[in-house]
Amino acid sequence: MLPARSVEEARLYLDLRGCECGERVFPFDHHLEQQGGSLVAVYGGSCPSCGTPRTVTFTLAPDLLPAGVIGGPEPSRIIDPGEFLWLSDIAASGVPVDLSGMSGQQLLDARQVMERAIAALGEVAKFIPPNRDEVPVEAFTSERGKELHRERPDRFRRTDIEERLRSYQAGLRDFAV
Repeated sequence: MLPARSVEEARLYLDLRGCECGERVFPFDHHLEQQGGSLVAVYGGSCPSCGTPRTVTFTLAPDLLPAGVIGGPEPSRIIDPGEFLWLSDIAASGVPVDLSGMSGQQLLDARQVMERAIAALGEVAKFIPPNRDEVPVEAFTSERGKELHRERPDRFRRTDIEERLRSYQAGLRDFAV
C-alpha cells in the first residue's frame, strides 16, 4: 500500500502514472474502507487501451484533509518534488495572461487552475530541509523529477520557489469576480 496524505494526493499519483502500455488515462472506480485500523482508498479499473486491470491501494492519513488539499506539512512519500514542479508549471501555463473580457465563470475557473499551481509549488517547498537552501538530490525519485532537476537545478532552490509562490499568490488578485 502507498502512503497518501490525502485523496487528492492519491489521485495525482494515479494521474502521473499511466499503464505499462503507455496509456496515460486511468479511468477508475474507488472506495474507502477500514483495514487493520487504517483508512484505505482502493482505486481500480482497466486500461482503455490494452484492457489490463489495475488496482492501487493507498493508506490515508488518519485526519482527512479538505477537498483540494494535497498534504499536510510533511513532504509526499509517493510524488517527488520534480513531479510537483511539473504539475505546477502545467497549471500555471493554462492560465491566460490577458483576463480582460472573461466571464465570471471563466475567471473562477482560471483562479482554480492558479490555486492548483500554487498548491503544487507549495508541495515542492516541503522537500527543502530547514537547514538547506534547496531540495536535496536524493528527493528526486521519478524519471521526470530527475530530468527536471538535471536541466534546471536552480528551480528547486528555496529563493526561486518562494519568489514564484509570491508572484502566483499576488496574481490571484486579478481573478476577482
